[in-house]
Amino acid sequence: MERHGEELALLETLDTGKPIRHSLRDDIPGAARAIRWYAEAADKVYGEVAPTGRANWR
Repeated sequence: MERHGEELALLETLDTGKPIRHSLRDDIPGAARAIRWYAEAADKVYGEVAPTGRANWR
């Protein structure tokens, strides 16, 4: 994503109509950080499952 950030930002801008500076400054770097975070977290899953259900809804 970082290597092709300008191209991705242009596509995001064409798709959403937002200003290119928002795509360049916020969307692409934010998406790259999120992907990196999840990629780094992948080897830290130890078979644990977080409890879910109505009791945990807010």
